[in-house]
Amino acid sequence: MVALEKVSLFIIGQKLIQPNQKVVLGFSGGPDSVFLAHVLIHLQQNIPFSLNLAHLDHGWRATSSNDAQFCLQFAKKNNFHASLGLAHDFASAFKFNGSKEEFARNIRKAFFKKVMLDTQSDLLALAHHADDQLETFFIRIMRGTTISGLKSMLPKEGHIIRPLLNVSKKEILHFLDEHNIPYCIDETNKSELFLRNRIRNKAIPACQEADERFTQNSLRTINHLAEVETYLAKNTQEIFNNISLLFDNQLTIDIQKLMSIDLFMQRRLVIYWLCTEKVPFNPSEKLIHEILRFLQNKKAMAHTVHNWTIHKKNLFAWINHLN
Repeated sequence: MVALEKVSLFIIGQKLIQPNQKVVLGFSGGPDSVFLAHVLIHLQQNIPFSLNLAHLDHGWRATSSNDAQFCLQFAKKNNFHASLGLAHDFASAFKFNGSKEEFARNIRKAFFKKVMLDTQSDLLALAHHADDQLETFFIRIMRGTTISGLKSMLPKEGHIIRPLLNVSKKEILHFLDEHNIPYCIDETNKSELFLRNRIRNKAIPACQEADERFTQNSLRTINHLAEVETYLAKNTQEIFNNISLLFDNQLTIDIQKLMSIDLFMQRRLVIYWLCTEKVPFNPSEKLIHEILRFLQNKKAMAHTVHNWTIHKKNLFAWINHLN
C-alpha cells in the first residue's frame, strides 16, 4: 500500500482536493487511471468528495469499445457515475494539423469540458505520472519551448489536478499487479508513429543506460524550472501592473515603459497582456515578435490578429475585440 499512501499524502499536502468538491476522473481504463481511481476511492475515507468517471473512445482500435465496457463495469462496481463519449462526435470542431496526438488531445479537452459542465464538477483529475512528466519535458525540448514550457506539468493548474506526478510507472504497475487489479492495455502506446512513444521506448532508456541518475536528476531539474517559472510569473504580474492602467474602462499599455524593459521580459509581458484580455492566440515566437515590432513602429496605428486588433495612440496601446 506504499504507493497508495504516497499519493494520498501528496494530494493532502498539495491541497489538490477540498471537502465536498465534485471530481471528474479522466478514465481510459489503462493502468494509470485505474490506479488513480483506487487512490481516490481510498482518499474518500479521509476527505468527503464525489467522483465521476469520464471515458472517451477514440475509435483508433477495433477493440476500443471493450475499454468503454470496462469503464462502465468499474463504475458500477464502485457506485460511480460514468460519462462515455465518442471522439468523432467532437472531431468536427478541430482542424487536423498533421499531429494525431495534438488532434486527440484537443478532442479530449472538449469532451472533458462537456462532462465537467454536465456534472457541474469542480476538478478534473488526470493520471499523468513521473514518467509522463519526463516524456513531456523531452517533447517540449525537441519542439522548442520557453521556461514556462520546460516546467512541464504542475500538480494543479486551474481546475486540473495531477495527483500522480510523484510516482513512477513502475510503482503503479507494482501496486496493480500485487493486488491483482485488472486494467486495459492500449496497443497504440507501443506504436512508434507517435513521438511520445519513441521518446519513451528509445530516448529515455538510452539516457538511463548512459547514467542511472538520469531520471532522478531530470525530475529534480524540472522541479527547479517550476520554481523559476513561479518566481518569473509573480514578477511578470508585478511589472505588468506597473506598465498598464485602466483608461475609460480599457486596459492600456504604456509602450515606453514596456520597451525600457529587457526583451526577455517584454515577451512575457505581451503574452500576459493577451491572456489578460482573453484573446485567442498561438503563443509562437513569431507572433510575439510581430506584436513587439508593431509597438515599436511609430507609423503603424493598428494591427489585427484573427478577431482582435491592437490600437496605438500617444505611446499607449490597447486591444479591441472585433465582432
